[in-house]
Amino acid sequence: MTTSPIRVGFVGLSATGGWAATALAPPLFQAPLSEKYKLVAVSTSSAASAEASAKLYSERARHPVRAYHDAADLAADPDVDLVAVGVKVPQHKEALLPALRSGKAVFSEWPLARNVEEAKELAQLANEKGVRTIVGMQGWQSPVTTKVREWITEGKIGRVLGVTWIGQKANEGNAWGPYVRAENVWNLDANNGATLLSVIVGHDMSQITRIFGPLETVSATGGKSYSTTEVHDETGKPTGQTLPHAQPDHWTVNATTSRPVDKHRPSLLVVIDGEDGVIKFEMTPPGAYSHLHMILPSTVILNDEEIKFDDPPFVGTTAKNWEAFASGVEGTYPTWDDAVALHECLAAIEQSAKEGIRITFK
Repeated sequence: MTTSPIRVGFVGLSATGGWAATALAPPLFQAPLSEKYKLVAVSTSSAASAEASAKLYSERARHPVRAYHDAADLAADPDVDLVAVGVKVPQHKEALLPALRSGKAVFSEWPLARNVEEAKELAQLANEKGVRTIVGMQGWQSPVTTKVREWITEGKIGRVLGVTWIGQKANEGNAWGPYVRAENVWNLDANNGATLLSVIVGHDMSQITRIFGPLETVSATGGKSYSTTEVHDETGKPTGQTLPHAQPDHWTVNATTSRPVDKHRPSLLVVIDGEDGVIKFEMTPPGAYSHLHMILPSTVILNDEEIKFDDPPFVGTTAKNWEAFASGVEGTYPTWDDAVALHECLAAIEQSAKEGIRITFK
């Protein structure tokens, strides 16, 4: 679609690390994306950190990268085509609004917003401005998600009768309790929009709905196994600080979709039953979370045959997301409308668990 590179201004791309520097930006400097995208500006929380980031990424990109310490100034840069936002969720709206008002294309990491209302506000403005949007629901690009969706469509297991999807956050995880690193304490406040439900369950649910279609009904329960959360330092040692464990740490969800459907403990187990066969896949640590949106399962089985996949790099699904956006082919990458649909799904799960009711989607 594009003949010249998409010029990117990145909000939250630090020289000292963080998710944007670890997972979101690196694919842009590697072929073939290095021919399709060009980083031209960065914005961070201070002038000093912005200059440090611009220096680092000027060297990495091999061309000058401008420094801003205000997202609005970056959005106003006429040389920026797309504004990418990789800051913490509570700061998404503030960072995204100037880009939308400037009519720039926009990328936001998932979750798009702190809640469904805020997500709808952002998506509505994007639609009114007619700008292209993309969100970091990388699971859409997982080779397993793509292949299982293909198998279901081709009838490899016949009509889908049911799906069992079990994910686990092991206690070793450094967010959401019962232990949390000091830098992740902000995750414990549900108002910040980065809960276990919105992040981990959200990524899993994005893949479920990508494979099986939108939910028609959902009922859910949520529970807490712990009453307090222990704060650890960057080395994993207790700081002595203990905080209330306010969020559910496990969820049980029963849903219908628009398509009928120990050390070595698995962090993810999926069984898809069909009239004529079964698909199973399992993920075993390393890692405390079921990061299927970033990492391949350890085992994938179609009708008793183990299927092998080429193991992509950790940022492989992120790279495919950027590539799909650059192609301009609608339906191959998740937009903010897709993000709103996922926010609505998670809000329904939360409402069902609180009120003890089954939610039906219109």
